[in-house]
Amino acid sequence: MSTPTLGHIHLFCNDLEKTVEFWTKGFEAKLVKYRKFGSCDGAVLNIGVSAYLYVKAIPCASFSSEPLLAGFDHIGMEVPDMQAALDRLLALPGVRLHKGPKQRESDAIAFVAGPDNILVELRAPKQLLP
Repeated sequence: MSTPTLGHIHLFCNDLEKTVEFWTKGFEAKLVKYRKFGSCDGAVLNIGVSAYLYVKAIPCASFSSEPLLAGFDHIGMEVPDMQAALDRLLALPGVRLHKGPKQRESDAIAFVAGPDNILVELRAPKQLLP
């Protein structure tokens, strides 16, 4: 049996055009096509990466009588230049720096919040921050 690979990530968004702009201008994703998902408008974007799926358990104490919609914590993107990536992303409307940038031993990381507050971790391997 071959090893499974991640085929796609499916995001919900409130503003399709802002989300498409975030990924195409912020990460140079390629818009493949607009399409319907059931009765909802949508888009298919090629983000050009192989990815890991990180699963984070929601603590049992956080559940109440109303079930929470479980989802994901953040999407991790590798970038060649942290400052260039931050400059490009933070120039987009509605995008904000969530945390960082932070220098670690073997890389630099930062988190940005995009449309609908979707968190994206930027990781620049082996890069020293200015």
